[in-house]
Amino acid sequence: FLVMANTHIDEFYDFTGRIVILMKNIISTVCSPLYSYLTRQQINVKRVAGNIANTYPKVNLRPRNWIRIDRETERGSWATFLVLFAVLVLIVWLLPSVSNLTKTLQVARIVTLLGIFGLAAFSLNLHTGITGMTNFGIIFFVGLGAVTVGLLSAPVETNGYGWNPWIATLIAVLVAAVAGWLLAYPTARLRMDYFAIVTISLGEILRIALQAEPLLRAGTVTSAIGISQYSRPLEDWWENGPSGIVATLLGLPVDAPYVILLAIMTTITVLLIWFLLTTLLASPWGRILRSIREDEIVSQHHGHNILTHKAASLALGAAIAALSGALWAWLNTNVWPDFMNPVRSTFL
Repeated sequence: FLVMANTHIDEFYDFTGRIVILMKNIISTVCSPLYSYLTRQQINVKRVAGNIANTYPKVNLRPRNWIRIDRETERGSWATFLVLFAVLVLIVWLLPSVSNLTKTLQVARIVTLLGIFGLAAFSLNLHTGITGMTNFGIIFFVGLGAVTVGLLSAPVETNGYGWNPWIATLIAVLVAAVAGWLLAYPTARLRMDYFAIVTISLGEILRIALQAEPLLRAGTVTSAIGISQYSRPLEDWWENGPSGIVATLLGLPVDAPYVILLAIMTTITVLLIWFLLTTLLASPWGRILRSIREDEIVSQHHGHNILTHKAASLALGAAIAALSGALWAWLNTNVWPDFMNPVRSTFL
């Protein structure tokens, strides 16, 4: 019985092997002409493009510092990002939900979170990827922005300052930028691991301070840990006008929630910051930062002030991270110490 079973198994393996070889030959036969055709068309397109470039050498339809959407460089492939982003939004939209309102909230919140962590990733890439400073303390600047916005825009009667949220956001960005600039002077000369150790401790310092310091508490109950009950930008305007129109367009049973407006603002902010960073990194300053990343000594011999450029990079990245912290505060309507967990820096 075992001999017969082994014989049938061998015959089955031989049969499946022949089927696989046959399918491979069929696919090769069918796809080979198509591959040859596409190759010829690619050559023709390159020839036509070369003739156009030779005929009109002064025509430049795209600035040199822009990047083709299908090209993959140190800034990544935007085509891959857009495809993955579209797939993620589609998956979220297809997830089962109780109502159309719940589904809309899911998509808006996912888009907002992607923008928040995208801004933090921009900051991390500027520090670590472009300038070469291994920064594990991005969450410190994110938390600093969130805490500053929450404290300044919380009502006076709940231990806040009652400022306009736009002004509070501007102050938060400036505070984080100054903190990043000042951080550079005692730490920028540290190499790799030592700089990472210093920066990773900053987020933990802010988290413990938020837990222990009464002055960093604001909200309904001022003795409670954390910050809450602060105002958010354009919230009254949204609830008194556009929310009803958007609800009608989306077919929602109630007025459109504020998170939809926040998703739009986050998307616009990400695009503006991306354009700003792309322009700056394509400038001579961006090339100086890359030279510092590759070899500080050589860059210094070319006359560049290493400390000043590192401080500027830290300040700009800290300001961007603080902006993502402000968006986080607006999304969650509260700021808790657990958000400043150093694990979030390693997550980025």
